[in-house]
Amino acid sequence: MKNLSVLAALCAMAVAFTSPAAAQERGIRNIFISCGLGGIIFPDDELGAVVVNILTSSPTAVTQGLVAPGSCAGGAGQSAALIQATYPELAMETAVGEGVYLTALMDTLDCQPAIRQELISDMRTGLSATVQSPAYPGMDRDAKAEALFMNVHGAIGDKYAGQCNAV
Repeated sequence: MKNLSVLAALCAMAVAFTSPAAAQERGIRNIFISCGLGGIIFPDDELGAVVVNILTSSPTAVTQGLVAPGSCAGGAGQSAALIQATYPELAMETAVGEGVYLTALMDTLDCQPAIRQELISDMRTGLSATVQSPAYPGMDRDAKAEALFMNVHGAIGDKYAGQCNAV
């Protein structure tokens, strides 16, 4: 019952901070389905996307959907949201070389299966360089997530252009 109250409050806040035209055009329902962490992890499961967004990333999904609606559909925007929302887990999985968040990132970027392990290896090299940088201890989570995003998209642009379709 508590989750239902939270859901109602979040939906009411989202509608209150949305112009009527924007809410009608984008639809709060569609935002909770296609934006935020839920939209990334469950692109083909509306219920799963809504549940994840309500429980873990409602502000992110609503903000992403209202401020930058085009980012909900694109791989770059979705990968940025995924990296931002899951940075600690994604960094750990990148170091290990596998995991659900890393798989979700590869799926979000629509990278061909043949290059995924090599791309992950390049990501690991970039992450290692970032972590060993003297500036790393002073970086906040946003800066660390941004560095990982730049690392991933830089590697794709340099070595894997055309092999990740959502970039």
